[in-house]
Amino acid sequence: MLDTVNMERSRAERLRIDRVSKSFFGVPVLREVSLTAGTGEIIGLLGANGAGKSTLMKILSGVYSSEGGEISVDGHRVKIETPQDAIAAGIRLMPQELSVHPDLTVAENICIADLPRRRFLGMPWIDRGDMERTAADYLDRLGLGHIDPHTRMGSLSLPQQRIVEIARALVGDARVLIMDEPTATLAEAEVRTLFEVIERLRLQGVTIIYISHYLDEVFRLCDRIVVLRDGDVRGNFSTAETDQDTVLTAMLGSELGQLYPEKAGDLSHNEPILSVEGMSLPGAFQDVSFQVRRGEVFGVFGLVGSGAEQIGRALYGGRSQVQVRQAKFKGAPFSPTSPRDSVRDGLAFVAAERKSEGLVGILSVRENTTLPFLKKFTRHGVVDREREGAATQHWIETLGVRTTGPEQEIRLLSGGNQQKVCLARWLEGSPDFLILEEPTRGVDLGARREIYDEIRTLAEQGLGILLVSSDAEEIAGLADRTMVMADGRKLGDFGPEADAADLLRAASPETQYPGESQMSETETTPAASQADKQQQSRKRGGALATFLARPTAGLFMLLVFYVVLLAVFSVLSPYFLTTGNLSTIGTNMAFIGLMAAAGTPLIIGGGLDLSVAAVAGLSGVIVALMHAAGINIWAGCFVALLAGGSVGLLNGLIATGLRLNPLIVTLGTMSIFTGLSMVLTGGLSKPLFLPAFNWLGSGRLFGLPVPVLLMVTVFVAFWLLLSRTPFGRFVYATGGNADASTLLGVPVQRTQIILYVLSGLSGALAGIVLAAMLGAAAPNAAGPHLLTIIAAIILGGTSLFGGRGSVWGTLIAVLILGTLNNGLTLLNVSSFWQDVTRGVVLLLAVGLDQLRVRLQG
Repeated sequence: MLDTVNMERSRAERLRIDRVSKSFFGVPVLREVSLTAGTGEIIGLLGANGAGKSTLMKILSGVYSSEGGEISVDGHRVKIETPQDAIAAGIRLMPQELSVHPDLTVAENICIADLPRRRFLGMPWIDRGDMERTAADYLDRLGLGHIDPHTRMGSLSLPQQRIVEIARALVGDARVLIMDEPTATLAEAEVRTLFEVIERLRLQGVTIIYISHYLDEVFRLCDRIVVLRDGDVRGNFSTAETDQDTVLTAMLGSELGQLYPEKAGDLSHNEPILSVEGMSLPGAFQDVSFQVRRGEVFGVFGLVGSGAEQIGRALYGGRSQVQVRQAKFKGAPFSPTSPRDSVRDGLAFVAAERKSEGLVGILSVRENTTLPFLKKFTRHGVVDREREGAATQHWIETLGVRTTGPEQEIRLLSGGNQQKVCLARWLEGSPDFLILEEPTRGVDLGARREIYDEIRTLAEQGLGILLVSSDAEEIAGLADRTMVMADGRKLGDFGPEADAADLLRAASPETQYPGESQMSETETTPAASQADKQQQSRKRGGALATFLARPTAGLFMLLVFYVVLLAVFSVLSPYFLTTGNLSTIGTNMAFIGLMAAAGTPLIIGGGLDLSVAAVAGLSGVIVALMHAAGINIWAGCFVALLAGGSVGLLNGLIATGLRLNPLIVTLGTMSIFTGLSMVLTGGLSKPLFLPAFNWLGSGRLFGLPVPVLLMVTVFVAFWLLLSRTPFGRFVYATGGNADASTLLGVPVQRTQIILYVLSGLSGALAGIVLAAMLGAAAPNAAGPHLLTIIAAIILGGTSLFGGRGSVWGTLIAVLILGTLNNGLTLLNVSSFWQDVTRGVVLLLAVGLDQLRVRLQG
């Protein structure tokens, strides 16, 4: 624990950055930047996009290395080249995007970078008791002792997850905390909760570097403000002795003037361009009516969860369940049926989440700009790139998009410039009505001013503009009229004179504007928390929804389905439940289980291995050829395992080292090693008759088939690895959020490489068992079973996107698929209908699992 600091005495220097520089491809990004921060001091770091803020923070957090200069912590020079170096120096980064692992517990999230360990049988195991005590201790420090460390992270509300992130950052000797836009997605009451936590950290002596585009927050919270521009420090201000205009001038290099352009004034004489009466969207809002005039910026304001965030996309046709009693657009009846129809009618929509809903990152600025209107640039079925480029260049110049040109990939642009391209895209279509969701989220102040100016210019040209935002200051500064919403209802309209405090009071009577009062520890955000919404959803769904929301529900459902399957086939076929038939099911599925057992943690960890069946075939061929050459059969097995591990290592190095898609990498190695097996055998099977060896595939031990015992042993080993060891937690963390895990010091690349090696080893073991069962090594014996392996993993509840899954679910799924095959065969069902049945079962299982995941949050 850090001792409370006496804030009356002068602060000791905690952090010193001295003449740090950085360049990319010869272009300077930081030029001998220097700054200091005292113990318990909060420094606001400001700058326009491209000023160097992100680069400097990435150097501090070990993502980038500096090119000269020194960094010192508590008077000691530190060398920071990796995130682990930064963590060791006591520097932690809390990135803008939420970087939690939703399927891990709160305790696991907090301690993921430094899991408490104890040794058992010579192996490191997670000390769960110590981990949960540590998590509870840090939550108490932040005033959140009521959060249970056992709670699944995904069930917490957004502000609670943010504060758990802070607790995670404090684990160990945390002395400097970098917070990048921590309030970007929080409502005002949630912001105050976060600020109370930050104040606690200040009193405990933690130094905070606070990056934000919201000047009001910076002036409320920070002791000093450091301004970067073009890679240089252009200002170092005491917050109490400066004002916003001075800071903005330092940021932008010129007098900013008024951030918001002058409003339109009286628009009562303008004709309505859009009139809506009685619009409802089940679960979001009900019976909302409003009118927008030509030349008007009409604001829609509400706190998170108020329903305001759904108004724009419902009007655009992006919500299929929207109901409208009556609507008119440009004087004609209007129905928001689909985005395509809305574009045709003259509506345009700029989504809040530009990266996921507004842009195609791998395409160029030109391709993103013209995407909705390609027909306009097409002649005889061919896109005219020259006309595209000219149109894009026009908008680059008109909107001041900072880019190297129309052919630059849009993902390389700053947030503000990406937003300008989103705007340009729709302006190219000459719309009559523009819907803007959170138009300046994640955009720096300079770009915000330019976007605000363009919005006002478009309104002056006669467009109707619907501005949806949860930023009260933005709405108050820009909107000519504003509709305020809460709990899915319209609360009232406000004129151009309304300020941010008026809007916030209207949106929630309990919410007071910053500075009016302090929020008590028991006060909650006016918007319904994520956890509350989930609880309400479960109540509506009854007992079934409550059951499905439990983490163990997926396994239980699989087990119940398996038992039902056994019962059905035992009734339909008298031979099904015989000892011999059950033994056959287990033996036939054992080699598939061996490969699926290793595939499960690999997919949980964010990987994928399509080459595992090819490795199985190659391992059997190696054993057979070495045996034919007179080499000891067990030496052949060892070489086969070594080869399997080597293939896994190769897959891991290529996929993680070169950052290539694992599907492509392992598809390539699958082809290579399948072909190699064919070359070595001439495409023919090689006999392998040796009693000691064949015992692996057909022998019994303790009355059970050896292949089944091997499969169960491997599943138990992987279960222990995933559930009891630090490596297992690294697997879940890596698959859940690789970028966040890297910043936390989790060895992401090493974790994934080990998983690929384990997959290769399991594939080789499966190939050996299969060859022992068949008494021969066929080069492609396991190939036809690849889809069954993947189906078993998915059916068992493992997410193809990583971060979630269970080896026990995979084992039950393997048994289900084996039982289906066997039972349907006994009933003389054709192979075609067997394929249909397996597909239906898989779709039903995945559908139920997705329902369960949604109910869990």
